[in-house]
Amino acid sequence: TPRPTRNPTAKPTEPPKMLWYPDISTSRCLKNPQYIPPMVPSFETYQTCCNYAWIVYVDDCLADAETKANVFYPDYFTGFCRNDGRQSSHEKNLYPTAKACCLHPSMDYEVCMEKFEYPNGKVYYPDYFFSICRHDGKQSLAETNLFTSLEDCCGVKWLDTGSCLANSPS
Repeated sequence: TPRPTRNPTAKPTEPPKMLWYPDISTSRCLKNPQYIPPMVPSFETYQTCCNYAWIVYVDDCLADAETKANVFYPDYFTGFCRNDGRQSSHEKNLYPTAKACCLHPSMDYEVCMEKFEYPNGKVYYPDYFFSICRHDGKQSLAETNLFTSLEDCCGVKWLDTGSCLANSPS
């Protein structure tokens, strides 16, 4: 728009693609739908990424990416399992499915699986800045306050329950 308006512009609802990007420091390709470093190209396949000019050891990159591409690993900090290819080279707990990963002894299975059972906006999460709850599937990977109902979400101690219930998108 030529000038700012009070109404926000609608954003596309298509989920982010799982893109690969070259990491020059390791001569490997990483994938992360939430973050691609600025001014770094991204690719839809790890094969294309590994053949990018920045990657010096193409065969090693391909082998590493193939291993990381299709596995889930526990993120011990958030309590969720990830499959973004960013697991440590020391991580030995690699699983073929989210369910298998969430069964890892250090994971709370029900909490961990919520991330996968409700990936497309069926889970409510608090938007602390606007003091509302959303259910658009765009919660942070670090967000642990996930709920199956608007009422439960608005009951989070950092939100005003009445205002949250009245102003949250339906």
